[in-house]
Amino acid sequence: MEFKNTHILKSNGIGIQNINQKLLSSLPIPVPPIDIQKKYAIQVEAIEKQKELIRQQLTDAETLMAERMQYYFS
Repeated sequence: MEFKNTHILKSNGIGIQNINQKLLSSLPIPVPPIDIQKKYAIQVEAIEKQKELIRQQLTDAETLMAERMQYYFS
């Protein structure tokens, strides 16, 4: 919310055609503390591992289903 308010205050009602490098460089960009960034990275990595595990389980289930279908209907 702070970024939005600052942007609105500094924009002075300009349109997209009037944006320049000086205006853009004067806008503050909020950056979370490094410890929060690290926690976020750890969570993203854990989620990616879970996604890979689920992909593998899905592949295994599809393989098993194909084997069972072949067994029962061949």
